[in-house]
Amino acid sequence: MSENPPADEPTTVDVEVGAEEVKNIVSPKNMRLLRKFKGVDGVMRVLHTDKDKGICSDTIDDEIEDRRKRFGSNDFNNHATINLLKDFCICGLEAIQDPLIIILLIYTIVYICFGIKKHGIKGVWPERGTHLISIVTVVIFSAVTNFWPIKQNYVFSAAKNQVYSPQVDVVRNGEWQKIPISEVVVGDIVYLKPGDQVPADGLCIDGHSIHLDDLTSNNNNNDQNRRTLPNAGAEGGSQRNNQRVRVVENPFLFSGNMVADGYARMVVTAVEKSNNEENSQQPAQATWMTPRHVRELEELSATIGRWGKGFALSMFVWFFCRFCMQEIDDEEAVNDGDREADIVEFLVALVGMLGTSAVIVLTSSLESLVLAVNITLAYSMRSLLHKQVLIKRPSLCHQVASVDTICINKIGTLTVDSLEVTGNCLNLPSVRPISIVHVVLKWFNYNETIKVLNVSDLSFLHLQVKEFWFGLNDIEQSPTDLLYPSVIELLHQAIGLNITQPRSSSTFATSLSPTERAMFDWATRELKMDQKSLENSCTVLQIDPFIPVNKTSGVLINKKTDNTIHVHMKGAPEVILEMCSDYYGTGGTTILFNRSTRDTLQRTIRRMARKGLRCIAFAHRKTSIEEHFYSPRQQELTLIGVVGLENLVRTEMATAIRDLQRAGINLKLVTGDSILTATSIASRSGLLDQRGNQPGDIVVEGRKFEGWNREERLEKVDGIRVLAAANPTHKSLMVQTLKEKGRVVAYVGGALGDAQAIKEANVGICFGPATEGRAEIIKACSDIVIKDKNYLLVLEILKWGRGFYDSIQTYIQFLLTATFVDLVIDSAMTIFPNGFNLYYAVVDVSSEADVSSGIVAIPVFQLLWVKFILGLVAILSVRIRQPSDDLMSEPPRDLNEPLKTDSMKRNMVAQGLYQVIVLLAIHFRGKSLLKLNPNEKNTLIFNTYVLCQVFMLINAKLYDRKNIFQEMHRMKWFWGIIGFIIILQVIMVEFWKSFAGTARLDSKQWAWCFLIAAASTPLSWLLRYIPLVKMPYFKPKTE
Repeated sequence: MSENPPADEPTTVDVEVGAEEVKNIVSPKNMRLLRKFKGVDGVMRVLHTDKDKGICSDTIDDEIEDRRKRFGSNDFNNHATINLLKDFCICGLEAIQDPLIIILLIYTIVYICFGIKKHGIKGVWPERGTHLISIVTVVIFSAVTNFWPIKQNYVFSAAKNQVYSPQVDVVRNGEWQKIPISEVVVGDIVYLKPGDQVPADGLCIDGHSIHLDDLTSNNNNNDQNRRTLPNAGAEGGSQRNNQRVRVVENPFLFSGNMVADGYARMVVTAVEKSNNEENSQQPAQATWMTPRHVRELEELSATIGRWGKGFALSMFVWFFCRFCMQEIDDEEAVNDGDREADIVEFLVALVGMLGTSAVIVLTSSLESLVLAVNITLAYSMRSLLHKQVLIKRPSLCHQVASVDTICINKIGTLTVDSLEVTGNCLNLPSVRPISIVHVVLKWFNYNETIKVLNVSDLSFLHLQVKEFWFGLNDIEQSPTDLLYPSVIELLHQAIGLNITQPRSSSTFATSLSPTERAMFDWATRELKMDQKSLENSCTVLQIDPFIPVNKTSGVLINKKTDNTIHVHMKGAPEVILEMCSDYYGTGGTTILFNRSTRDTLQRTIRRMARKGLRCIAFAHRKTSIEEHFYSPRQQELTLIGVVGLENLVRTEMATAIRDLQRAGINLKLVTGDSILTATSIASRSGLLDQRGNQPGDIVVEGRKFEGWNREERLEKVDGIRVLAAANPTHKSLMVQTLKEKGRVVAYVGGALGDAQAIKEANVGICFGPATEGRAEIIKACSDIVIKDKNYLLVLEILKWGRGFYDSIQTYIQFLLTATFVDLVIDSAMTIFPNGFNLYYAVVDVSSEADVSSGIVAIPVFQLLWVKFILGLVAILSVRIRQPSDDLMSEPPRDLNEPLKTDSMKRNMVAQGLYQVIVLLAIHFRGKSLLKLNPNEKNTLIFNTYVLCQVFMLINAKLYDRKNIFQEMHRMKWFWGIIGFIIILQVIMVEFWKSFAGTARLDSKQWAWCFLIAAASTPLSWLLRYIPLVKMPYFKPKTE
């Protein structure tokens, strides 16, 4: 910056400056305070940092820690204190506040007090004491089940930091290094390049045409969120969106912004921006439900709650009327003492009647559904994290289950990234000499396992040029022996100087794209390019980064030997050729293009494209500063050469594409390559038939697609298989059109030009290695980040969405059926008493019962055991295994499909009616048909009910599964839980009868229980062949 004072000039500001004062330089923009510090250089002096060497200290680790303590940490998760014991205690308090637990405690305590007064401790303790123990046990167990998802949330957050940890390049002690954003401290010198995230608030030191985007915001109008920082010290500079901000006048950079284009160095002035507020607003547990599903479940819960309250009120009125009738019929004389005892007994009986009615209300509650969602979500997301897949938005699962269209960008997804150069021959007809440098770059996968070698780790020892054409000569030896020195020098400048390095004396290797790195290595090894001498001989004045819309990039340099100005451009051949008026011949002289040579070159490029080669052209022109900035002549460049790159399709893509198409997914290739190259790649990958397009398949260029009117785009968009020569606007328009057509779109990309399309899509997916070091912006815009570059993981993500949604629907069906049976049986057995009801004894007040004595017995353990089955055990059994492969042979779900489908409602009604009929038959006719006494009859009802729920779980697992025996073999954990329930049920009935309030059953009675429960399995199979009938459902309220 020209206005900043020299580094050795003293400053009038105290060296010991407070953290708040430094922080206030950037937020808000405080030019007055910046001038007080004598500009950016003054701020760096105050912060004891050097723009070339960064933070310097003999004990650098101690210095960094001291700055972290003094100015704060940049770790967003630093303030989220993990106190598992405290969280567990909170869960315990919440469990105690459960109304069901409170009612049971009150009733048990009142009954114990009344029993001690009437019968003594020995007459009460063995039975009611176990009730207290069981209630305490359930409280602890409920606390554990509620605590588990919270603990998994901590585990998920830690794993998220490992999978998705944005990194930046900083210099410390003169050495450039890559560190996570969370480790950046005040005073760090950070190098920003396209795709990087601004790690913290800071000031721009220098840079080239840096464009900032806030693509992570909810504002889709990105033109308003973008600003430009032209080359420091230059009055001119490139503009974007008609906004130009000079670094000297506006050097402020804000945390969270993304670098769309350009390069810059910055000094960090503030970290810890609003971290406390952000963390305090984050919920302890993520939610999976969309607002529409929330409203639907709220309406469903409210409806079930109203039914429960209606039944409970009826039960209370029934109890109270029978109690009053018995008191009126009592003609015995009572004295004062008896009257006082009657009042106590009345109060106890009233508590029992209220408790009995309240239990009916609480058993109709659907609160376990929330727990089911949280446990299922934590389990499934944890299993995906083991595969290095990060789901950033848990509420995405419904959209993932509904994805019916996937747009794939070639770079980093359809093709592999590791590079190897092999030879190829360009057959150019005999025309005037044209200098064509033809390099075939094959993308080679060095590791076919899940972990793929990153491009930045390759030494490119396999990179070699076997042959290429120069003019009419097929060059089979070193290019430096045949190419004219001036042409070689221009190639050095075109390839080596548009790769920006920090302006520093330190050594730093910039993370390059695979294309740039391959050409850079080829020029170094075959054209004998020396990067250091090249930088010493030339000064970079201006860099125009690659702009996907224009498909070009450029660099303006000053050649020191003759003090001349040169401009180099590279990009798509169809764009570069339009800028060229001549080309370099074999002797290094320029030759004007005529129609014949231009047509020949275009045919050659098309021939390369048909082979699947992605072509890049280089052009050059000698200019001046005044001419470049004020009178640009972009149509008078001289063509240097053309490079062809071949993309090797990933070996797993053919399998992945077949599986995705089998799952009902419509696949589309969206790429910036030419239509010939894109068609070749689509054919090799299986997106298009090798012999040609199938009827209805459309291959179209982005400009043509954009030129269609809205109706034409909507009509043809489903048939498009390849969108070629597409810029970011075309890609975004494709996604918008598909969504307008009603499609649920997933976009899989890795290039900078994919950022807006990923953000527009219903589900945005990126591969971590494809964006490593150069496109953190892609990770920020994506909903799902896959760390390992394995396309088969996309199938796992779709399976996760479908499996998760299927599991929740299964549990809803199970819970609603069990709740319906519970309400009907309880109410019927209460209104028509003939013994104990399902959970507690509703005593026949006309005969055996003595309601006036307050004895309304509740088998508490039975109640809590059923609550346990409806809760955690059912949840774990639903989600304890991976989703079935059969899910991927079904079509995607309708995005507007309600949680309760017609198939679910048919199954719930049929299974519910079957259980109600059988249980009521046992209640009313069990004594005469099965020769049961009252205790055995009530135990048989309870036992049959539990086993019916067990078989409902089994039916839910095997329902609509094609390979049943294979599914049974894979469900080892599920069968373990089913066995656990049955064994505990046998122990409870046979050995804990006094504790659980049951009676022992003989083998014949056990056989009846299993036979009745197992009969629900053939019923489930019969339901598969019954046509669906449109049934009413509880529609969520629309807003």
